[in-house]
Amino acid sequence: MVGFNLYGLIIVAIMMLPNIFFVASSKNIVNHCDNKTINIFEQVGRYGSMFFMITHIDLIGFAFFSSSVFVAYLCANAVLLLLYCICWIIYFKRKSFLITMLLAIIPSIIFVMSGIMSVNILLIVFGLIFSVFHNVITYINAKQLDKKDN
Repeated sequence: MVGFNLYGLIIVAIMMLPNIFFVASSKNIVNHCDNKTINIFEQVGRYGSMFFMITHIDLIGFAFFSSSVFVAYLCANAVLLLLYCICWIIYFKRKSFLITMLLAIIPSIIFVMSGIMSVNILLIVFGLIFSVFHNVITYINAKQLDKKDN
C-alpha cells in the first residue's frame, strides 16, 4: 500500500524555497567535488529522500507509534526548518564554513529523523545515503569557500 504524507510535502517545499532562491540568484555555482560516484549517490539520496518524505510504501506499516510521536515529529521539524531558514538568511549575508555545513546537516537530520519517527524504512535508507554524500560534497565545497576567504 502507498500512502501520502501532506506534512512531508510541506516540509520538503519549505526546504526547497531558499534553495530555489539561491539557484535563481547565483550565476556561477561551482561544485568542487569532481567525483562522479559521490555526486550520483548524493542525487539518488536527495531525490529518494524527498520522494519518501511525501510518499510511503508500506513495508512494515506507516504509522507513528503514538500521537505524542506525531506531535514530536511536527515540532522537531518546525524547529529544524526554522533553524534551516535562519541559516539561509545568514548565508545570504555572509558565507562561512559553519553555516554552509549546517545547511547540509539540518536537511540530513530532517530526513533521517522523519524516517525514524514515521517508521518509513525507505526514507531512513535514502536519508542516510543523502546525509553521507551530501555532507561530503558540502565539506569539499565549504573548504574551497574557506580558502577564498583566507
